[in-house]
Amino acid sequence: MFNTMKGTWFNILLVLLSIKLSCGSEQEAANEEYVEDQYLLFDATPLEPPSFAYGSLHSLDRLMEWSMKEESIVEVLGSRLELLQTEYKLITSYLKDYNESTRMATEGLHDPSKNTPEGRGRVVGSSAVLAHRMTNRYTSTISKLQELISSDAYIDNQRNINETIHPELIKMLKDREEKSYNGTFTTEDETPEALPIWPWPHKLDLYRSDLSFIHLHEIYGFFPAQMRVGLEVDTKYGGFLNAKQCFAIGAHALSRYYYYMAIEWLELTKNLLLSADEEDRSIPLDIVSSLLDIAIKEHNLGIKYNGTEEFYTRPTYEGQPTEERLRYRKYIYHSPTIRENPQFNAVSQYWALCSGVTFQTPKTQKSLKCFYEMKRHPYLYINPLKTEILSENPPVFQFYDVLANDTIEDIKAKAVPRLQLSEVVGTDDVEQITKHRTSAGTFMRYKEMPKVYEHSEIISGLKLLEKASEMAQVVEYTYGRYYIYHADALEDEEPEEERGYMTESGDRVATLLYYLETAEYGGDTPFCAAGVNARRVRASAVLWYNMYRNGTVREDVYHGACPVIHGHKIIINHWIHYNQNWNYFPCSLNPLE
Repeated sequence: MFNTMKGTWFNILLVLLSIKLSCGSEQEAANEEYVEDQYLLFDATPLEPPSFAYGSLHSLDRLMEWSMKEESIVEVLGSRLELLQTEYKLITSYLKDYNESTRMATEGLHDPSKNTPEGRGRVVGSSAVLAHRMTNRYTSTISKLQELISSDAYIDNQRNINETIHPELIKMLKDREEKSYNGTFTTEDETPEALPIWPWPHKLDLYRSDLSFIHLHEIYGFFPAQMRVGLEVDTKYGGFLNAKQCFAIGAHALSRYYYYMAIEWLELTKNLLLSADEEDRSIPLDIVSSLLDIAIKEHNLGIKYNGTEEFYTRPTYEGQPTEERLRYRKYIYHSPTIRENPQFNAVSQYWALCSGVTFQTPKTQKSLKCFYEMKRHPYLYINPLKTEILSENPPVFQFYDVLANDTIEDIKAKAVPRLQLSEVVGTDDVEQITKHRTSAGTFMRYKEMPKVYEHSEIISGLKLLEKASEMAQVVEYTYGRYYIYHADALEDEEPEEERGYMTESGDRVATLLYYLETAEYGGDTPFCAAGVNARRVRASAVLWYNMYRNGTVREDVYHGACPVIHGHKIIINHWIHYNQNWNYFPCSLNPLE
């Protein structure tokens, strides 16, 4: 019953709110200008999931590029505003003079034969006062308008407007972005240099940015009031979200059935609108109240049927004190019964590890070691590998100082312009993808970074060349971007028709991950079963095994990417296959080795 209701309630909400916005109160209905497009809920929450996952603001370079672009837009619009203010004054003066003279004199012409352009012209031409004021308007106000419109400053500004925010330019950029998504970067010849201007920011970029706040809220357990001002990280910059922007995040959370998060964002929005210290009226209060009421009702109804991590542990009401609300995530932490469920246990461990908790006992930590590895490859005798054992079972290793700065910068220069939004095996549905992964990535062949491929063989002690591994994947995570806990070995996840290469190469026996750039806050790699984080350290690499020696897939190497809180992270993934590396894994008497 509840699942059926979830699919219909939001459409009903949209209809009700559209009626509310169209009708309003009797006083509002009398005012034709009351309803404004920017208040429509449809602008905040897409009615349908986007048909494909494209957008432009998915890497730090692109965010920086558009930040610099915005500086020129601000300069152009600032000049435009000054010109428009002058133009507005002239037009206002002109219309005022016309209304006080010519219009007032001609509005009383009741004879239809005289109330024509010719008849009204005769009245003006016959009156010394009216004719004089008209002459004055032409020689003074209209003349000044002509001078303004024909001035170099006005013409230059109009050209600058056309070059920055003209609708035709934006349409061209969006069209090119869509073509780019549909195959521009699939061959070596069609390089990003063919696209000197990056696509114009799209509504999907705003949609994904809203989701970033939702993911930070969900995974780290922050509160909306903290995130509204950028946590403690960004408060020094003085930025904050207004009520309408908080409302949009709450609406998106509700559309994805994140009930407790929707309630908290919508309550924050309402408090901002009601606060005596705030002058924020960016969204009507009645719309916020309506959506908040629906969110609470849906939460309280849903908790009876399938309360999970999207809920509080008990029914709630508007304005309930925070200390009386227990998020389901905390309940999972402290409930042994719930934590026996493997799914909830993995979820809770992922959340906790991202928040800085470790599940390794002091005894386990005491047995872990740091050492210089020299036996894995002859090269290591002259350049030992700085090695840390993060976990013995499952085996997870982190190696330090394995990439030179020049190598890192070379890879970034080649990869970053090609970054496209990441996909998830087995689905192309944007809503499903963004529930699992919100990074941007590209692939690089051996000939684009041969030193890294060869060095990876030395570090891992495994074969990567030929068909022994997939193309290296370069991935970037900006603020709020993450990858939910998952396993790299595909097993049955790969569609039947796309499993051919696995038959020849085997499944992913091991993964080698490099940190090229690390975020200031957030962005670690948690291993749920091992109960430990692989810390984000620039130029380091993390190695783990996805399969046992006998070729069966391990269930204890689920891992993820914690959301970036501030800054950005760039990594390389090497997925190494089994069939050309089986001889490095001689079977033992223990099947779980």
